[in-house]
Amino acid sequence: IMNIKVIGDIILDRWIIGTVDRISQEAPVPIALEKGEKYSLGGAANVAVSLSNLVSDVSIYGTITNDDYGDKVCEMLENHNIISSNVTYDSPTTTTKTRFVDDSGRHMLRWDKEKQYHSKKCIENLINDIDENSVVVISDYNKGTIKRHTTEEILQITNKVYVDPKQKPETYYGAFLVKPNMKEFIEWNGMFSKEIALNCIKEFNWKWLVVTDGENGIHVFEGQTEKYCHYSEPTKEVSDVTGAGDTVLSVIVYGRSQGMSIFDSCKLACCIAARNVEKRGVHPVELDDVLSIRNELTKI
Repeated sequence: IMNIKVIGDIILDRWIIGTVDRISQEAPVPIALEKGEKYSLGGAANVAVSLSNLVSDVSIYGTITNDDYGDKVCEMLENHNIISSNVTYDSPTTTTKTRFVDDSGRHMLRWDKEKQYHSKKCIENLINDIDENSVVVISDYNKGTIKRHTTEEILQITNKVYVDPKQKPETYYGAFLVKPNMKEFIEWNGMFSKEIALNCIKEFNWKWLVVTDGENGIHVFEGQTEKYCHYSEPTKEVSDVTGAGDTVLSVIVYGRSQGMSIFDSCKLACCIAARNVEKRGVHPVELDDVLSIRNELTKI
């Protein structure tokens, strides 16, 4: 059993479903008639849910505030058997993304509620709880949970650090694996190429760099051997990419827990993510789906 700790920005995804059949007389905007409401966990919490479905013993370190949305987050974490005793209540607000969607799932508006978090309490809780065998998954959405020296502090105790980044690459210096998406990689480097990616690995002392590239799949680079693999998996129809990066990171960590190589774990993650984006909304990874696709890949 792996000892997995997820640290990062906890997000509550709120979905308001409604129908639109007229325009307001007050302003040229659609009038949505609310028909229902649902919630899902996003950010670091979505990563924790997927990992909890795939491997047991997952703890989360993040922050919310003492309000109805914060209570909703804790209740949902408990329902997924995620150890949430280290979630602090010292955030200025519970980060919430409210999406207004119609019956077909088409987005009409997203309404975000967030404030930057300045405390170090989350990091202190994590540092007190980890040892050299701990696997730490950093799910950074740049809301303030992950500080400039967070990765460095964790690496003094364990070198098993997997990162979904949103800040500058030097923030994650020395991490085992860093997984930006293509947009983030280009923001860092101006463009994408194999040579630039391998230079990036050397400069920031990573073992692995995994760049997710939407429908174009996943680019995987190993620092030591400079080996590169590209995996892609066709999708029937892309319905919703929300949480796709969380899916990839969760499946890579799962793969490693099963003794799979990073390359095989990324191939599996690519297949799972391709199925996930065909569904509307945020869908944490389910073990049955992973096992079924893993068996298919083994036969090939």
